[in-house]
Amino acid sequence: MPEIFINGVAVEAREGATVLETALEHGFYIPYFCWHPNLSVHGNCRICTVEVEADGGGWLDIACNMPVSKGMRILTDSEKVRARRKQTMQFLTLNHPVDCGICDKAGECMLQDHHVAYNGSPPAATSLAAGDTQALMTVAPALLPMIQSGRVKLLGATSTKRSEVLKDVPTLAEQGYPGFEALAWNGLFAPAGTPAELVRKIAADVDAVLRDPAVREALAKQGLVAGGGTPAEFAAFIEAESRKWGAIIRDAGITLD
Repeated sequence: MPEIFINGVAVEAREGATVLETALEHGFYIPYFCWHPNLSVHGNCRICTVEVEADGGGWLDIACNMPVSKGMRILTDSEKVRARRKQTMQFLTLNHPVDCGICDKAGECMLQDHHVAYNGSPPAATSLAAGDTQALMTVAPALLPMIQSGRVKLLGATSTKRSEVLKDVPTLAEQGYPGFEALAWNGLFAPAGTPAELVRKIAADVDAVLRDPAVREALAKQGLVAGGGTPAEFAAFIEAESRKWGAIIRDAGITLD
């Protein structure tokens, strides 16, 4: 079995294996979209680019179609690799066809499921309306103007109740996902040493404002639902949210990196 080096770590590769297969088998991450283990290699997406180190200079190549050879040195996340993948991703997100023949044969398309990160909801909503991305889950205020102008179609609400300003849009729970709820919420916090009496006074004042019909109506027009309540009720809500999402994060193996 030939020995190669991936990010400086020596690993043994199967005879006839590719760099991508070897990396995946040994726990090294290399992104890929058009490669599928049961199909022939196409190498169309080129997102699996890696850097091959060599005396006198290396080169970039796609890992899915590169057979391993004894002593080869591979970098999966060098500066050159990251730059090339960024360029490739920009091209793919704009040009990958929905009816891709490779994806149809494989029965899946990881590119269509790819998460595109944006710096906030407004640019993500703009991208969706322009057709650069195909789906978005975000807060209502960012999408309301585009929904109302017909540039974006809302498929479902993630709350347990229908929105007051979008009453004709069913919840996901109504569409076959009972109990589904995913909310973005905002709350008012104070430093840990704030006197309890002052916390109760501030909470009561805020609660009174949120119960004002004019305030509730103004918030509703933006797709927001007024909350309110006591500090104890808010603390219980945070605890419940932490338990729910904490379990999902652990089960899915989600990490910050």
